[in-house]
Amino acid sequence: MPWTGVAGGHTVLLSAAQIALFLGYREIYIIGCDLNYQTSQVYAYNLAGDGDGKAARDDKLMAANTNAGFRRLLQDAEPTGVLIANAGIGGYLLSLPRVNFENLFWY
Repeated sequence: MPWTGVAGGHTVLLSAAQIALFLGYREIYIIGCDLNYQTSQVYAYNLAGDGDGKAARDDKLMAANTNAGFRRLLQDAEPTGVLIANAGIGGYLLSLPRVNFENLFWY
């Protein structure tokens, strides 16, 4: 149920996918979740209350926790025939089956 949550706070995509699953979507594609926290750019949100978005964080643990959350969603979805797939290009979201981003759209 979406009110119990699987998100660990590292990406809102976990919450969005969980809500889509609850609402009855049969195909859920995750786009733009590369789990690459190695960037010099400041995040749009504050990660740990330091005020500038450059908080000290354990990037590998964040990626592992996010993968675990997606893995849990996938385990709930698969028995019901729902597809949750990674349509991103590259990155470290490895707990979901990968699909080709370009094949999702008609040109």
